[in-house]
Amino acid sequence: MKKCKLVQNIRNFKFCYFIFCTIICFIVLSVPTSAKENSDNVIRVGSFEETYNVVNEKGERSGYGYEYLQDIAGYAGWTYKYITSDWKNCFTQLENGEIDILGGISYTDERAENMLFSDMPMGEEKYYIYTDASNMDLTAGNLDSFEGKNIGVSKDNILEDVLNEWESKYGLHTKHINVSTTTEIMDKLSNHEIDCFVSEEDLRWEESEISPITSIGETEIYFAINPERPDIKEALDSAMRRIKDDNPFYTDDLYRRYLSAQSSSFLSKEESEWIGQHGAIRIGYLNQDGGISSVDPSTGKLTGVITDYVDLAENCLQGQTLEFELKGYDTRSELLQALQDGKIDLIFHANQNPYFAETNGFALSDTLLTINMAAITAKDSFDENKENTVAVEKDDFALKAYLSYNYPQWKVVEYETSDAAVKAMQKGETDCIVSNSGTVSDYLKNNKLHSVFLTKEADVPFAVQQGEPVLLSILNKTLTSMPTTQFSGAVVSYNASSRKVTARDFIQDNLLTVSLIVGITFFVVLCIILRSWKKSKRAEERFKKSAEQALKLNQELEEKQQELQNALVEAQSANKAKTSFLNNMSHDIRTPINGIIGMLTILEKSGNDAERAKDCMNKIHESSKLLLSLINDVLDMAKLESDTVVFGDESINLDQVCQEITESLSFQAEEKGLHVIGEHDDYSGIYVWSNAVHLKKILMNLFTNSMKYNKVNGFIYMSMRTIERSEDHMTCEFKIKDNGIGMSEEFIKNELFTPFVQADNSPRSDYNGTGLGMPIVKQLVEKMGGTITVESKLGEGSCFTVILPFKIDTNARPEEKEDFDADISDIRVLLVEDNELNMEIAEFMLTENGAKVETVNNGLEAVQHFEASEPGTYDVILMDVMMPVMDGLTAARTIRDLERQDAKTIPIIAMTANAFREDAERCMEAGMNAHLSKPLDDKKIKQTISEELRKQNACHK
Repeated sequence: MKKCKLVQNIRNFKFCYFIFCTIICFIVLSVPTSAKENSDNVIRVGSFEETYNVVNEKGERSGYGYEYLQDIAGYAGWTYKYITSDWKNCFTQLENGEIDILGGISYTDERAENMLFSDMPMGEEKYYIYTDASNMDLTAGNLDSFEGKNIGVSKDNILEDVLNEWESKYGLHTKHINVSTTTEIMDKLSNHEIDCFVSEEDLRWEESEISPITSIGETEIYFAINPERPDIKEALDSAMRRIKDDNPFYTDDLYRRYLSAQSSSFLSKEESEWIGQHGAIRIGYLNQDGGISSVDPSTGKLTGVITDYVDLAENCLQGQTLEFELKGYDTRSELLQALQDGKIDLIFHANQNPYFAETNGFALSDTLLTINMAAITAKDSFDENKENTVAVEKDDFALKAYLSYNYPQWKVVEYETSDAAVKAMQKGETDCIVSNSGTVSDYLKNNKLHSVFLTKEADVPFAVQQGEPVLLSILNKTLTSMPTTQFSGAVVSYNASSRKVTARDFIQDNLLTVSLIVGITFFVVLCIILRSWKKSKRAEERFKKSAEQALKLNQELEEKQQELQNALVEAQSANKAKTSFLNNMSHDIRTPINGIIGMLTILEKSGNDAERAKDCMNKIHESSKLLLSLINDVLDMAKLESDTVVFGDESINLDQVCQEITESLSFQAEEKGLHVIGEHDDYSGIYVWSNAVHLKKILMNLFTNSMKYNKVNGFIYMSMRTIERSEDHMTCEFKIKDNGIGMSEEFIKNELFTPFVQADNSPRSDYNGTGLGMPIVKQLVEKMGGTITVESKLGEGSCFTVILPFKIDTNARPEEKEDFDADISDIRVLLVEDNELNMEIAEFMLTENGAKVETVNNGLEAVQHFEASEPGTYDVILMDVMMPVMDGLTAARTIRDLERQDAKTIPIIAMTANAFREDAERCMEAGMNAHLSKPLDDKKIKQTISEELRKQNACHK
């Protein structure tokens, strides 16, 4: 029954999210636009299906040329009308002026007499000889294999011209067989009428298990334009130049996305014969090589990147299954000797260094993966560009190869063991040791050590014995044919230990809570977005009208006119920032919502797959936290701008504040692979008058900023120290430093503390957020009487320094907290909630912890049930605030006014989405005892109820 209920709740949430997304789409589509279609801007495009323009069975267009034209339209303000025909007819229609633009055309002087060409080429068309996997006689390494072969080519075409030039260059003689369609090519290949064929670069051949053998030439291609429309050519050339200026690698990106031909993914005849004679490829590996290859001593199971490679490589080549035999060795010396003795065919983990490979008698494959490397040092500072002394284990030939290749100026001192090398570094005998990113954290457990990530990564290839070119070719083909980019990140993930939790318990305890968080936050953020959008539009319209009237009335007053113009620019800039903010918010909201809906779908269909369910829940939690951070930032900024933030002081201990922040965020940083270093003066017995919530907000925003804009395996340094002190006052400096991506001086000066602005302000940025974190920090610091300064360089990191004054609480005494067991078993609860889903969630949390629950739907029913009950019937009341008929505040006051003793003493706990401090104060004024903000937290509910009952019992005693 629980499982059915869980599935039903998931379906209900999916329906709700569908309704929300429909509302958003309706709002976006209903917004009027001032841009009207101008018939003069409608450009007729010749459309024929080929490499650069593809139309699928749904009529959807894509391709290199299509995407290029869409980006040009954005700069030129064009819309397109597509005229579909074959290539020859399109060409004729262009010459006759029936279409305006045709893409993918090679330039010739003859053609230039009848049409215009773009100034810049739209790209480069490459030509390949292709064949299928059954023909293993043809290889790029042996051009004589093409001699006398039948080659399919479209005759009297540029393809045949390129083929003739290639054959003439290498002295080859082949027979040209005319082919003009894909069907004709495939038929003649299968009937062995042709051995191979010539085609421009085209990814569609991969679907038919056709691969390129060798490139035979290339030519630049252009956009051709109707000769009667020089105006179109002018606008086209301007747009293409602007695209090139904005992104110098634009055509390279399009090429990689649509046209990049894959290397041969099948074995040649020679390679297949080698596999047949040799059998399994013998891979040697190190038994304990962090993240690369590791053997669990308790199970003997091998894990690491090596297992990923073997799984992918076995079936990555067409028509051929590879077999591998894995052999582990305890030391690198044994591994190298095994390769030299022919006991293994390759070493799985070597580092790029051609000279080292030559002197040790082996050859290197293409790169398998790249690994970030770090210097571990006990020194206060480390500069990789100096002549450093590095301690290295004598047996570690891979690390020595990396150092001599990338840092030849360093002095390498060898030690018998890795422990000896570490001790030498700790004693100051050497400047550092070097470790890969997967094992850095092992050394940082010693707080006297710190890491500095090096700018030069380690390229990791296979090491193959010299004289094995066929094996080397086979290995390189596997690396080309498989998605090797995933290997680099896997090194750290394999090295990191993961928590083991029971997925089924996790889902049962958290699914409804997570879903509630998503629903509430999405709805609130949506309302804020719509409200902000409407306000910004109204403000812009009012300002424009006022500015126009003022300019007309004061034309003779030049100084006043200039002031108004400056004000207009400033207002438009602010409106532009808010518009950008709304665009980013729209993108950032859709991203986690899409993730949540998708994960709920997977979760619903995953059955009893506990691991899959755990993964889905983790991703739902991450998306929910992102939504919560968005809404919190927007609400905080709104309150600061309206000057409604309450800055009431309380006696706080700075040690405790810093400890809470560190405990809250250090785990998140470690999960991201970041290293946190913290140090501060001893404030254990010192209490100051301040606001703990606002101080935490400042430090947590800065810490979160350092996490978000950091590098992989970067560090975050936090410190707190006293810079001035008297008998009753002190001034503290808080410093948060990182070695992340950094910021430019211009951004720090003009935009860092401007609301809604980020260093990367694109909706496609990896750094999701509102751009409100730093403005919130600055306003809070200034309202608390302090200052904030920033030092940063692009690519090197940032350092934020906050200085705050505090008044010392000379009468404070350390708080002695009494430990108590948060147990609500058999507690009788009157639950007041008008929302059916919220009611179900709260009731589930309470009953799961042993409480006995009675539910009512509004404040009036709560008063009536309590008044009609015998004294002592209920132990506690959980009261929603915003309800129909009678709200929770009125209901609480009414209960307190009843003429019975338990009405004065029964704990009434607010349970509401109104989460601000003033909301909690209104609840206390209405006679409530405590305040729980939604989304509800299981542990917080138990603790709050237990604490209030404990207080009540203490009063009775």
